[in-house]
Amino acid sequence: MPNKQIFSIGVDVGGSKINAMLFDLRKNEIVRRQTIATPKKKKKLLNQLIQLIENVIAGVPKSRIAGIGLGIAGEIDFQKGILLNSPNLKFLNGTRPARTVEKYFKLKTGMDNDANCFALAEARLGAGRSFKNVVGITLGTGVGGGIVINGSLYHGAFGSAGEVGWMILDGTRTFEDLASEKFIKSISHESPINLEAKARRGDKKALKVYETLGTNLGLGIANIVNVMDPELIILGGGLASAAGLFLPQARKTAKKHIISPLSRRKLKIVLAKLGKNAGAVGAALLCQ
Repeated sequence: MPNKQIFSIGVDVGGSKINAMLFDLRKNEIVRRQTIATPKKKKKLLNQLIQLIENVIAGVPKSRIAGIGLGIAGEIDFQKGILLNSPNLKFLNGTRPARTVEKYFKLKTGMDNDANCFALAEARLGAGRSFKNVVGITLGTGVGGGIVINGSLYHGAFGSAGEVGWMILDGTRTFEDLASEKFIKSISHESPINLEAKARRGDKKALKVYETLGTNLGLGIANIVNVMDPELIILGGGLASAAGLFLPQARKTAKKHIISPLSRRKLKIVLAKLGKNAGAVGAALLCQ
């Protein structure tokens, strides 16, 4: 990357909001940021995405910008730049959002899975900075994952590595079914916010839900560790704010089911450090 190109644009395209930022690649810091609600139609989304990027790069010469990165939930054909299957933005399936943005701005534009972007940001600039083999897990409405080895994302042979939420843990139930907000709602019929409040007040039924969630999370982590053998697992996403209610049980369960004595002793399971902007930061880092 030429020295004069010191900025990049990172955009986290979520199901409910789009978070875009101008990122300083030398200082590793956010220069400016803007968020909008996610439009529910393809044409409107692409138009507002372009306008949002225009807003965050206002006043910055394109010669100073290394590129643009987009983070979007779903599987991607990296060779063709096609979004194959987005669970939250199905109307974009089969499209090339990065190509549309690149054609408009005449700036190199990359695209990756949103959980991969989270993992990349945390591995390079957050909780994983001093580790070489990192798996990031997002716990929210679903469960996402990303694998970072020596500072680079691992995509696998066909681009879908890291989709940990689709592991089968119990019969036909997935890791996502058993360790996300979906699980909390199905077992308690409460919103995660209400259940967390009850648990913090000492409600025994609420505490039991989080204990079960922790057990399920620990089983999923043990499976990941037995296959990937990372040094570090980083947990983020909306549910991570309640980690004190389930993380001790998750660590205990994972330790019980990890096969390697070395891994059991040395593996660290920690919380993310970059907060709600991790996805957009990781998207900005795609330009490095």
